[in-house]
Amino acid sequence: MKVLTSQIVVRQDDLPDEWLGAHEFTASIQERGVQQPIQVVRLPDTPRGKHKKNLPRYLLIHGRHRWWAAKRMGQKEIDVEIVKLDPNNRRQHLEFALVSNEVQTDVDAVTRGKRYQQLIDAGATVQEIASLTKKSIAFIYQHLDMLKLNPPIQQAVQWGRVLFSQARELLRLDADAQTEAWNELVSRAQARNGEIKAVPLNEVRNVVRAFKALGAAHNKHDGNGNGLHRENAKAVGDDWSGVYQNYLRANSLATQQAEDKNHGDAIDPVAMLEEIVHELMALADTSDERSGESQARKLARKLYSTIAQIEPLLRQAQFKNIASNGNGRRQR
Repeated sequence: MKVLTSQIVVRQDDLPDEWLGAHEFTASIQERGVQQPIQVVRLPDTPRGKHKKNLPRYLLIHGRHRWWAAKRMGQKEIDVEIVKLDPNNRRQHLEFALVSNEVQTDVDAVTRGKRYQQLIDAGATVQEIASLTKKSIAFIYQHLDMLKLNPPIQQAVQWGRVLFSQARELLRLDADAQTEAWNELVSRAQARNGEIKAVPLNEVRNVVRAFKALGAAHNKHDGNGNGLHRENAKAVGDDWSGVYQNYLRANSLATQQAEDKNHGDAIDPVAMLEEIVHELMALADTSDERSGESQARKLARKLYSTIAQIEPLLRQAQFKNIASNGNGRRQR
């Protein structure tokens, strides 16, 4: 049936943001009209004035982008399908919309994460969402984690300017370090006249490792037991950008040294540990986790935590070895 667009009620948190492809989508609606009806639930009638027409109202459940585009194009009417749901049961509405949306392969990771979080806020568990969407628990957690990214990075994911795998690497950093690493990646992308998604994943990992190690170093304690954080690092004489560049040069020197000596067995210990984590995560992704987190994923989380604690020590030892080897060559 057709109803007036003015009869459609949309919750504030269901209003769509601008999304990738919005212009093309709107142009398609303008040319062809809304091809599929939106799903709505009939709301209870409200008392009106004696001489006012009591038009029924419908709560939008699924099809917000179609509704948004139709309204933006000034369409007065829109096709609707009325679904039999409790008008007051928010969780039912979210579950219906989520199941309908899961067939869409072009939904970005942040938007998926927001949908999952809405359901959790309505009382659902991660296990229930996994069962409802026929996804693994790992898949649900990975997309919920996208909401821990800083807003500019979230927006970049939504607009397809950064890859899901790159965004997951940035999740290893706290909010301040994310900003610093993001700015570094933006600079590298601009140097390539491209976007961050064009930066190789290994390069993203190296930038993240650098800022993670520096973050751990700056979180050491002073003599009074107070944390020494990044925001007052310059007050104690540290040049943050200079330290970062020194870190990258030292890392590059270590790689070059291994190549010069043809040491095929010279492995970065942090990279080796991270490779084990990735293998555990890949194993966990193939596991049946509907009844709870797999042992492989638990071990991967523990190893991630361990790496964060020992990485500065490993780097320090690595740099000392580089320095001592350099002195040895000069003496010979």
